[in-house]
Amino acid sequence: MTKRAIQFLTPHHDNVGDNAQAWMIKNILSVFFGNNILSFQLPDTENGLRQVKPDDYIFLGSGGYLGDLWPRGEQLRRKIIRECKNNIIVSFPQSVHFDNLNEIKESYDAYKSHSNLYLSTRDPESYILAKYYFPDCNIFQMPDPVFAFSHNSNYKRDKILCIFRNDKEDYLKTKKEDLIKIIKSKGFEIDIIDTEQHSDINRKPIENMDVNFPNYLDNISKYKCVVTDRFHGTIFSAITGTPCYALPTIDHKVTSCVYWHKQFNTKLEVYTSTEAFDKYLDKIPEPFCYNKSKAFSIYTKIISSIISNNKLNLNEINLVQETIDNRRTIRKWKATKIPNNVINDIIHTGVNAPSGANSQCVRFKPIIDSIVLNKFYEFHKYKKDYPPLIILVGYDFGVKGTINYNRNNKNWEVLKYQDVAASIENMLLYCESVGLACCWLSYLLPNYQEFLTSIGIKDDNIEYFSGVAIGVPQIGSNEIKHNDRYVIRQSIEYYIR
Repeated sequence: MTKRAIQFLTPHHDNVGDNAQAWMIKNILSVFFGNNILSFQLPDTENGLRQVKPDDYIFLGSGGYLGDLWPRGEQLRRKIIRECKNNIIVSFPQSVHFDNLNEIKESYDAYKSHSNLYLSTRDPESYILAKYYFPDCNIFQMPDPVFAFSHNSNYKRDKILCIFRNDKEDYLKTKKEDLIKIIKSKGFEIDIIDTEQHSDINRKPIENMDVNFPNYLDNISKYKCVVTDRFHGTIFSAITGTPCYALPTIDHKVTSCVYWHKQFNTKLEVYTSTEAFDKYLDKIPEPFCYNKSKAFSIYTKIISSIISNNKLNLNEINLVQETIDNRRTIRKWKATKIPNNVINDIIHTGVNAPSGANSQCVRFKPIIDSIVLNKFYEFHKYKKDYPPLIILVGYDFGVKGTINYNRNNKNWEVLKYQDVAASIENMLLYCESVGLACCWLSYLLPNYQEFLTSIGIKDDNIEYFSGVAIGVPQIGSNEIKHNDRYVIRQSIEYYIR
């Protein structure tokens, strides 16, 4: 019997981005389920629940309503999870935002009650929050589904398009007028819209998006640049190859999506000041050709894993090569605390690094106490941009039966550097894969061990001589331009016999 997909929480409100998500999710599901897909809008959830069969796959909509900012969507998510305990449920990527502890507990209780629930987030900060609030859940990151679409055209681009929101997520109300004045002062023509204003798309079945959405994107393709505080304004820009200047909202939703723009090589800049915006307009990047294949492959891998294994193998999702290629040192962090389960995940990758003679003597000490962290910053003479977490990494000479036990083998003591370096590289790559910012720290300083002793970090067997500073990247840090690496032939000297 052919399996069936149930798509819940499709939108019933005036927003192009939300309708585009639901439409794109249905298109992706159709690759695997054909026409065996039932879709239910938010108000029709009760009717949908009555039609669910035990072997149906349930997919919950993507968006910005995992939390209490838009509570109706979260209430229905809990209800579906509680009533469909025998079904595999995948919640497609959400932004996470909670202000009320009671609401967090309600969601925690609902999520924990389901043994086959998979929650995805669409930005690094939401990932951290979800891991913190729901430590017992299967949580992973994936891009917004609209990234899996593309629309290329060859229009002449002259004007600037502003896609500005006008609701409770609006953050830079007063600044927007200043930005508009700057645009006009540069001699650009300007159009101002909102994604809530296109009635030809909104409040129609998502099937009608086949025509309406490409027409909407065709209009965006006519602009030289998009300035927006709409999450999907940044994505509409990306998939049309249009440079974008993003403005923050009341939460991290827009600024944290920089992570995926970086993964997909779009041209996105994030607002830091009116002065920076003024300079940006003088050198607006050229249009580009967007490639949807990476985003689309993430979705197909996930759904294929579910169908093949009757569960989601999270190890199949990460894109290793892209992670390695994209990793760069970042030294600007938000103050967001990193929860213990995320710290454990980071250290887990370090533990699994190779070690000389399989000695497994690398040790880890996470520093999260603000007083101790401040002493580290004073020691290093840092004056700003402190990370909320430092993980010290060292080598344990007190492990019996290993090649360096009790420092008896001077010839092999060099292994401490190799083993610690291998562990740190694993940690750096893992952090990159989940959107955390890292800086590799070296502590090969003459008075460093004395400093550690002075703050109560002392072990006769363990020598801590390196570490990693880790945190959520600060606004404007993830779009730093990558310096080119050497080409391979310049980095390799072949030995030919």
